[in-house]
Parts: sequence; C-alpha cells; structure tokens
Amino acid sequence: MLHRTIVLALVLLASCAAALRADISPEPLGGGVTPGPRGEKTDVAMTAEEVELGLSKDRLDVKVTFHLENLGAETSLQVGFPMTSIDELKDFKVEIDGKKEGPALVAAPPGKEPGGHDFSYWLAWEMKFAPAEKKTVVVSYNVSALERAFAVREESSSEWEEYLGGEDVETSLARRRTYYILETGAPWKGPIGKAVVRLKLEGGLTAANLRELSPPPTSRNAAGAEWSFTDLEPTENIEIAFCPATTLDREIEITRGVHGEAMSTWDRLCFHKHLADLLRLKGDGAGMRAAYDAMLDTIIAEQGEEPASDKPCTDEINEIATNLFSSPEALADPATAARAKKACDFLDRWIAAVGDDDEVLAALVKARKALGRDFRELVHILDWGGPEGRTMEMPDVSDAGKATLEEERVTITVGPAETIYDTTFILRGRRDGTAKVTLGGPLWPAEIELVTAAAGTFDNLSVTVDGAPVKVGPVACSIPNGPDDPPRAETRTGWTLALRAGQTIEVRVRVTVESSPDLSGYAWKSSPRTPPDDERRFDRRRATWTAAGTCWTTPRKLIVAVRLPDGVSPAHVRHLFPDTGKLDGSTARWTFDAVDTSGVHAETEVHVQWKGFTLDEEVAHLRKLLDSKPAGADIVRFQLALALRQAGRFEDEIAALDELIAANADPLSAGADQDQLKLDPGLTGTRPLPCYVFEARRKLGDDKATRAAAARAVEALKAKIADTHNPHEDKSPLWRELAEVERFLGNEAEAKQAEEQAGQR
Repeated sequence: MLHRTIVLALVLLASCAAALRADISPEPLGGGVTPGPRGEKTDVAMTAEEVELGLSKDRLDVKVTFHLENLGAETSLQVGFPMTSIDELKDFKVEIDGKKEGPALVAAPPGKEPGGHDFSYWLAWEMKFAPAEKKTVVVSYNVSALERAFAVREESSSEWEEYLGGEDVETSLARRRTYYILETGAPWKGPIGKAVVRLKLEGGLTAANLRELSPPPTSRNAAGAEWSFTDLEPTENIEIAFCPATTLDREIEITRGVHGEAMSTWDRLCFHKHLADLLRLKGDGAGMRAAYDAMLDTIIAEQGEEPASDKPCTDEINEIATNLFSSPEALADPATAARAKKACDFLDRWIAAVGDDDEVLAALVKARKALGRDFRELVHILDWGGPEGRTMEMPDVSDAGKATLEEERVTITVGPAETIYDTTFILRGRRDGTAKVTLGGPLWPAEIELVTAAAGTFDNLSVTVDGAPVKVGPVACSIPNGPDDPPRAETRTGWTLALRAGQTIEVRVRVTVESSPDLSGYAWKSSPRTPPDDERRFDRRRATWTAAGTCWTTPRKLIVAVRLPDGVSPAHVRHLFPDTGKLDGSTARWTFDAVDTSGVHAETEVHVQWKGFTLDEEVAHLRKLLDSKPAGADIVRFQLALALRQAGRFEDEIAALDELIAANADPLSAGADQDQLKLDPGLTGTRPLPCYVFEARRKLGDDKATRAAAARAVEALKAKIADTHNPHEDKSPLWRELAEVERFLGNEAEAKQAEEQAGQR
C-alpha cells in the first residue's frame, strides 16, 4: 500500500494575521506521521466541491463538501488544515461519509510549510482509500474577516472627518476582506470536476455593503452571489471586500462631498481612483469615466510642460486609457474624443521627453485608436538597434549551429537629428532548414501590437536577403539564458531565414533612428554635485556599435565606419574606442579580423566621441571656468586633466592631477555613472588619481620621474584595494593594474601575486 502525506491547505496571506479560507489540497506536508516525497502526485481526484459561505459584518461561516475518488491503487493520506495559531479556526468540525472525525492538533515541521507561509500548527486526520473508492468530506468552521483601514486620504487632512460631522472615517469607511482559496486544490488528480461557491449575506449585511467580488460571480442578487466552475484548474481565488458600516450610495455621496483637489498629487490620484471604483460598482459608466478623466488631469498637471521620469505614473496612465478608450460604452461617450486628444497630446510629449515606456506606449495606442488615427506611425519611436546599434542575432536555442556569421560590415552616418545604420552581414548555412533572425531586444506587449499592425512595412527599417526584400514582424524566440539556466521566452523584431548547407547569404539591414542625445560635458551625467555649465558645445556626442550575439559561435570579421556630422573635424573628436581606430577626416574606421561573441554576454563595443569644442577651446573654457571658483571645482579640474591628456599636453595634465592629489580630492566619487565612465578608456570610479599621473609620465619618457610616479601608483592602488570592503564590488581591475605597475618596476613576484588575486574574481 502506498502511503503519502496530503495537506488540506488553509492558505494565509503573508501580510495578514487572520486566516483565509481554502480548498483541501494534496500538497505533501513533507513531514508528519508518514512523510513521502514532497510534490509527489496523488491518484485521488476531487470530482466536485460545494462551498457555502455565510458572511456577516465581522466573520465568515464556512461549510464545504468535498467529493473525492481514488483513481489509482490503495492509498493512505494524512489530510489537514494549517494554522498560524491554535485558536485560528473556530468550531472546526469534520465528517467523512457522515461520520464525525476528530482531527488532531500537530506542530508543523520547521521549514516545511506549503507555499512558503509560516504555519505553526495543523488540524490533521487520516484517510484511507481502496481502489476506485469514493468518499465525501464535509468541513465547517468560522473565521474573523480581515480588517483594513480606509487609506484614500492625506494623513494630515481632516476633510473626511469634517464632512462626516466629526465621525471617525475609519469607523465609517474602513473595509473588510475575506477569501476562499481555490488554487490549493490544484494538486488533486486532474481538474476539479465541478465547483460551486455560494455567498449568503447575513447579520444585516446587504448587497449595498459589498465593494468587490473577484472574479466576477456567475450570478448575484440582493442576498448574495454564486460562482460556478466546470473542469476547474484552479489558478485564482474568490475575494470579497465589503464596508460593514456604509452602503455604496452613501460612500459615493461622502466621497463626492470631499474636495480631492486639496490633497497631495498622489492622494488626489488615489481619491479619483477610489471614486471611479465606486461608480463602476454602481454601474455609473459616465461618472466612472469622469473620475478617470480627473486622474488624467491630475497627472498632466503634475508632469507639467516637460514630463520627467522622476515623476512616474505609468501604471495609472495605462489604467486610465483602458477605462476611457477601450470599451464600446467608453467609445460611445460624447466626451471621449476630447479626452483622447488631450491624452494623445500629453503622451506624445511624455514619450518625446522620457522615452517609450511600455505602459505609456500602450496608453497612447488606445488613445490614438479612439481618435481614429493610424497608430502604426508610432512604430517610429521603437528602438530598433540604435542609437547604440547592435548585431542582428539568431537567438532561438532550436536554431543553434544552423549558420555562421562570417563578416559584419557597418556604416554609421550621424546627422543632427537622425542616425542611419547601414549593415551587411555575410552568413554561411551549415545545414538545410530555416532559422529565426532578430534585431534589437525583446518587445513589450504594446510594441508587439505596433509591429504586428505595421504588417512588415516600416519607414525607418528595411531588410533584404540576397537582394530580395524581407517582411519583418514579431518573432517568438526561446533565448539562451546561461549554461545553468533554462531558456527564456521573448518576442523580438525579426523574420525567418531560409538556409541551405554551404550557401553564402548576404543580409542587408538599414535602420534610421533618432541620433544619440547629448551627454554631460563632464565625466558623468549631471548630478547636484556637478558644476553648472550652460555651454552646450561642451556636451559630448557619440556613435556606438556593439558586435554581439552569443548565437554566432565562431569568430567573424568586423568592419565599422562612422561618418560624423557636418562641421565635426578631427579637432572635435575626443577619442576612439578601441584606440586601434583610424580617423580619416570626419570618418572613424575600425577593422577586426576575429571578433568572438560566443560567450554569455560577450560583446565588442566600438564608439567615437566628439564635442562642439575643439580641444584647445575646451581647455580654455575649463581654465576660465576654474577662475570663477565654481561648485564642484574638483570635477572641473579633473575634466581639464582629461582634456590635456587628449591634447598630448602631459606636463599640464600632471600639474592639474597633482593639485587634486595634494587637496586629497576624489572627483570620481561625485555622481559617477558607469555607463558614461566607460566612454573614456580606463576611466572608472575606483581608479586612483596617481595611476593617471603614472600614465602621463610614461608618455613623457623621463625614467626617473616615471618610476617615482609608478611607486606612488602602487601605494595608491594598495590603499584603494584595502579600503574596498564591499564583497560584491569587483576589485579585479585594481589588481590587474597593480600587476602592470609592479611589472614596470621590475617586481615580478609581486606582479604575479596581483594577477592571481585578479583571477579570483
């Protein structure tokens, strides 16, 4: 006879002290009288269940009938309800086929609670099943309803109490919640054949006190509601919210009498959302939409003329658009057109200023649809691969090894407003078949809708394979996620490529995107600790290409050419990365014979950076700025040192760095941003300043001074390593640089020791 431990799970919400109501479940206890393998499937099925819920103002009475049938061999089960305290379930009774069962109170084994909840006790009993045997279990008990405070108000505001004539708002408007958990019944054999949940309102509670029934019931009336399910694979639960002290009409009257405009922005949003929910329950669609329109006005007022990402309301924006522009009732509302135009104007500005957040983009699609606009034009804002372009990929794990990328040729033409990526990829098929080829990263749901609607035609994207145009659209892929992790599902922009073994395939992709925005003229983005500077020519521009794609398992040739905007001369260029690049007039060029991106996250980045200033103009500007003794002068002086280094004026660079070192300044700690720091080779937020002095001395060629600078760099690196206590911070760059400097000084043993430390990352 097979003997397993089965849990009759009464699940608790982690944040709630009171118990929830739940299905019996065969999730093994993992300990107890006769433990079995945790997660083992049972052959006992729940063919039906009838749930009777009696809800009064402060408690829920539960009576549930479970019909069980053994579809397998003879078995024995331990069944039980988990609890967080001994007296959690009141008047608990069990009958099996009409015979009373006396459950035993047992302690839950440590660390074995189902669902990760902190259960301390179990009411448990034993059940035995012969093959094909059926049994009926009836369980009854009662629990207290969960109480939640009324929170739709500003803490410092007394407007609610004033409107209520001094009555405590918590007493009048606080809600209670209760649940019946269905999903704990999922482990029984197969689906639950039939499930019925009946809610009966008692003790003076009426339908007017109800606030939420989720999911929507199959039927409802003044006395309660009913949910009916057939062949139920339980993935959601019954949730009931009610206000025991106030009817729905009275709460709407109270809410409308309070002036939400006097609240803070966030409380005002919650206020209008609360009113919208009440009016939805009332069935007042027009009133509900007016409340959502007030939410939209609140967000527009808060964002102002120049929306910013530090004032986010993206989830609320999409919820507003869903309720204002998606349903037939909303579209028939005479006010919809004006609301949609207002939303479109605002969301266009939002996306232009902040970017194409998924929720904002989804809201804009809904608003444009409501106006009858061709929302496919929104596809222009999608980031197809720029302003930092990337290699096309063949990312699906099922396509591994079907083709190799032999050569990658890239021409980037940077204009004042747009950047054009012209790319040619030479592939060689390794076996007959097809493969998925994609551009860019994963698409959000709203982007998938846009790409689908575009039907393969994009003004800013064209693709040809061996000279023939290709229709590009959403492609579902299974993406590698590291050697020890399962693949992840993604949808990307791409197409299906036909392959023949030994065939050479030429793929050409032309993408036009907005040019990369200006970056702060300093070594990082602006922050409150960086000096003010209104000279726009001091800001940096860049063009980047990232050769990537773990799917390309063999090295390939990479050729990149960047054509800079008109008016940008070699004197405006700050650096090429890698420094193997060549500058020919206003075109930067790189050639790599064997780029390998086969490792997880492996890639090769190429970029060029330039400014509106020439180097001489920048140096003069920085010196003038320092004369004014600005806030953040250390940052300005360090930027001056960088400019002097790029100009080859190493003695002057050393003088600027020595001033910072003498003042014990640490400019790299002020608002450092690693995405920006990588624009300067070797520039990181942890690199000590004496290392820059050492570099400059080496370029000047004075051996004695260089050795002295190297010794100071060694001491600075050792001190920085010793002061880095964060175990998650990567010290390997510091150890590698220490090894290099020690080797320069002839300290081979110390260099090898540092290299060993670097390899322990």
